[in-house]
Amino acid sequence: MGILDKVRKNKEEKLDKAEQVSPAGSSMPEIMKDKKKSVLFGEMLKQAGKLDLAKRLREGKLDANDLADINKYREAFTGMEVESERVRGLLTEESINNLTRYHPDFKQIVDSSTPEKVIKAIESQLELLFVSDRARFDEIVSAMEGSEKYQSGKYQENEKKIEEFCSKNKIDEEEYLKILAIENKSERNLAMLKLAKSKNGRFKKVIHAITFGLKAKDNTLDILSGLKDSEKAINGSIKKLDGLQREIADALFSSLTQNESMRHALSRELIGEKAEEDGRMGWKEAKGQTLNETELNNGWEARKKRERYASKSVLEQEAIKDTFIQEQKAEYKRANQGKGFWATVFEDFIEGLIDAKKSKLK
Repeated sequence: MGILDKVRKNKEEKLDKAEQVSPAGSSMPEIMKDKKKSVLFGEMLKQAGKLDLAKRLREGKLDANDLADINKYREAFTGMEVESERVRGLLTEESINNLTRYHPDFKQIVDSSTPEKVIKAIESQLELLFVSDRARFDEIVSAMEGSEKYQSGKYQENEKKIEEFCSKNKIDEEEYLKILAIENKSERNLAMLKLAKSKNGRFKKVIHAITFGLKAKDNTLDILSGLKDSEKAINGSIKKLDGLQREIADALFSSLTQNESMRHALSRELIGEKAEEDGRMGWKEAKGQTLNETELNNGWEARKKRERYASKSVLEQEAIKDTFIQEQKAEYKRANQGKGFWATVFEDFIEGLIDAKKSKLK
């Protein structure tokens, strides 16, 4: 095999490996087979105004651009799954209790129930929040990501520097923490000075240097400066993290009180009621709908009797048929209200079956 063939084969092998990687998250068949997932996917299409796309999907007649659109919404859906699971992973009883320290109103909600019930209310509505109120969902994710990023980044960096400073200068961390806990600033500064001096043993030279501006021949002043810099870094880090935690609490409080589905979920948790069963149809349920011909035929026989159909002229009979068919379609629509996006997608299909029955009415 020549060098060109080897290079080409190598590229082909790389492409084969890339193609073998499964798409992240749920595939379209997995979404459409699962009731909860298909309901949410339908709501996503509804929010995007994609009823026509959904109808072409129902008919199996997707055009060239539809496939790209379907994959775009699938990717958005799997992104929702990933982000929702990330949020769930960060919602623990410990984290909820911790957040109450930063937000009095959020604390009232937690105190009136339990951290566990608050978590349950939030988790039950995360995906719906993504679909129906994306700004609030993104606010929660952004706040949590900001805190997580800071804690694993700058916060850890500051902590490492302080630990290294203490280790290098043989400063006991517990002793330093006790000094930082001193509320009086002057007393705290004096305690730091004594600690710095104890690590060098030249206290008088330090005082002389501070008083007369002379440069000390030891590193006591450097240690003192390091202690003060560490204090500043500690206070700054805590203040920053507290602010980020407050943002998380505010985002959760806002969703729990201002988003209707979240508020209702919390209300149910507060009084110990189970969530009502979702009356919306999934894809498979909507697709499985059929016209109840027996019920329609019985209704038609009752209408003929009531209208004395046999005694009417041909034109009058046609008018009775038209009215009956329109009433059947209106009744089907009424029965379908609140059953979700996929019920709407299949609505005109069932109505077409009802229209087709007119020619068979005798």
